[in-house]
Parts: sequence; C-alpha cells; structure tokens
Amino acid sequence: MCRRNLKGFAYNIAHKFSCSAYHYAWMANHYSIPVVTIDLLTLRINPPEFDIARNRTLAGMLQTTLLRNIQLLRHPESVVAAILTSNLVMDENGVEGQNPKPLEMIYTVTLTDDRGKEWIAVRKAKWWHLMDISK
Repeated sequence: MCRRNLKGFAYNIAHKFSCSAYHYAWMANHYSIPVVTIDLLTLRINPPEFDIARNRTLAGMLQTTLLRNIQLLRHPESVVAAILTSNLVMDENGVEGQNPKPLEMIYTVTLTDDRGKEWIAVRKAKWWHLMDISK
C-alpha cells in the first residue's frame, strides 16, 4: 500500500470513532467543551476532563487499528502525526433564555505522512443519531 491509502485509513478511524463516541458526545455536552483532541500515536487526550479510562480504551483501540494500517505501507513511507478532533456543534438559534442544543458531532482525523502531507477525513454524526443525551 502507498501514501494515497492514508485518506482511507483516516476515514476508517473517523468512522470507527463515530460509532463508539456516545460518551465523548455526552461529556462534551455536559461540560460545555465543544472540542476534544486525541493524539493517536501518544494517546494524549485534551482537554484533561476527557482523559479518563473509558476514553483511553477507545483511543487505544483506534491506535491499534492505525498501527496495523501503517504497517501495510511500503517502506520507508510512514505516519509522523495522527490527530483526531471531535467538534460538538451547538444550535445558537435556540429559544431565548435556554441553553443552546447540540446539533451534530464532527470527527476529523488528520494523518501526516513522512513528507509532511496531511491526509484528512471528516465524519459527521447528526445529534439524533447520538440519541437525546442533552437530558
């Protein structure tokens, strides 16, 4: 496999995360923290409120998938950075006096190859796909 497969690797990781990200979405809404980042090579999760065992387990599963895929690349091609970003998009046009309601989650995986090129995949999940966790 070659570098051009990195976009597919990134999309696979974003999709896998979106299928298991219910707890991240709940925490983002609960703590009003709209952006979470995970370094998939070091398993560093920011902000610190999200760096808990349950979330590290999911990040570890994603890292395992990524490392398996990286091994398929032709030598000397490699990935030097792998960042997953989760964005909670809020409805700012809600009812006056009420907190804005969550609309969707956007998951972005950016893989940077050894030449510095970024391979980006985006996966969106509508809020109703995540059930009503705003309660």
